Amino acid sequence: MNSNIKKIFSVALALAVGSGIVLFAWKGGTIVRTEVSTETTAKNDEWKNTLHIIPEASTSKLLGSQKTFSGDTNNTIAEDDITTTDLFARKLLVNYALTQGSMATTTWSDADADALAQSLIKNIDLPQIKQYATKDLNISNDNSDTAFALYGEKLNQILQSLSFKKGSGVVTIFTDALYSSEPKKLDELTTIVAKYSNVKKSLLAMETPSGIAPIHLRLLQFYTNIEAYIISMQKLFNDPVQGLYGFTQFKEEYGSDLLVSIGKDYQNYSPPSNNESINNI
Repeated sequence: MNSNIKKIFSVALALAVGSGIVLFAWKGGTIVRTEVSTETTAKNDEWKNTLHIIPEASTSKLLGSQKTFSGDTNNTIAEDDITTTDLFARKLLVNYALTQGSMATTTWSDADADALAQSLIKNIDLPQIKQYATKDLNISNDNSDTAFALYGEKLNQILQSLSFKKGSGVVTIFTDALYSSEPKKLDELTTIVAKYSNVKKSLLAMETPSGIAPIHLRLLQFYTNIEAYIISMQKLFNDPVQGLYGFTQFKEEYGSDLLVSIGKDYQNYSPPSNNESINNI
C-alpha cells in the first residue's frame, strides 16, 4: 500500500481514538486499561464480578459473582480495592430502592443490599448484541490502490460524525445522572446512541475491498458493541444492574487497546495476492 493511502488510514485512526477519548471524558477521571476480548462479554458471567457492593462494614461482597471470599469478617479491603464501579453499585441500588418505595431512607443494611441485588441479577435481561460476519458487509473484489484510497476517504467521513463537544462524554453524562438522581440527564445519551447507530449503518453499507474486510469487520463490531452498551446505560434507573453492566462493558471496551490495535492493522495492511480469498468469519 502506498504512503498516501497509509496517511489516510492514519487520519482515520486518529479520528476513531480521538472520539473515544472525548466520549470517555470524565471530570477528574482516568481510563483504566484492561485486556478485553474482541467479542462481547455478554456471553459469560465475568461482568458480574464488577458489580460490587461496598457494605457499611469493612468486608467486601460481590453480587452474583463466581468468586468467593473468606468468611473472616475482620478482613478489611484496601482503599485501592474500592473502585468507582463498586461505589456506583451501592448508589444504584439505593436509588432504585428509593424509587420503588421499598425503603424510606438511604440508610440500608448489607442484607437489604444483597437481597435486592441478587433479585435484580437473577432477573436481568442482558442485551443480545449482533455478531457480524464478512457476509454482512458490502464487499468489493477491487483491491486496487484507487479502491483503498476511496475506502479510506469514506471511512474518515464516517468517523468524523462521532465528534462530540468537550465535557459531553458518556461517562460524564452517566455519573452526573447517577449522583444527581436525575433520570432526565440520561436523555443526552440518545444523541450519542443515534450517532453510533448511523456509523454502524454506514460501515455496513460502504463498499469495502475484500482484502481489508476482516479489519473492517472488527471496526464494525467494536462500534456495534459500544452502541449496545450505551443503550444499556440508558436503563440506569429502571434496570440498575443492566445500567451498571453497560457502564462496565463500555469502560472495558474503550479502556482496552482494541481500537488502537485495529488502527495499526489498517496502517500495516498489505494487499492480498490474486489467489487469496476472504472467508466468512
